[in-house]
Amino acid sequence: VIVHLGKMDAGHYICYCRRDEQWVRFDDNKVTLATEAHVLRADAYLLFYMIRALGPGVEDAPAASNASA
Repeated sequence: VIVHLGKMDAGHYICYCRRDEQWVRFDDNKVTLATEAHVLRADAYLLFYMIRALGPGVEDAPAASNASA
């Protein structure tokens, strides 16, 4: 989660990242632990998502065939 603090033409960015169930706040050279509640209250500027797993019955796309016609 990237957060912009300040005005449109000036400000500062901070980032929240999660590893397992622990949230961490990155603010320049300061790295601190954060709670999920704090992250949820933040005004997100940009979100990144990671797929944990495909749904049931969904398979990976088949590999391209190398067979010639």
